[in-house]
Amino acid sequence: MNFGERKDPPHKGEKEVPEGAPDCSAGLTFVISGTLDSLEGEEAEDLIKRHGGCVTVSVSKKTVR
Repeated sequence: MNFGERKDPPHKGEKEVPEGAPDCSAGLTFVISGTLDSLEGEEAEDLIKRHGGCVTVSVSKKTVR
């Protein structure tokens, strides 16, 4: 397997995406890595942003787990 090779989510479209309040992720920053179970990375990023969150590409000292 080549690093950077894109893999489809194993359960793409099989799970219902829960609805949340418009700003339920406000003030939160997310790092998306690897293959998600049922969403493409772009779909997850859009979902996070729609709910007020931010997405970054790497972990930093400001990233909390």
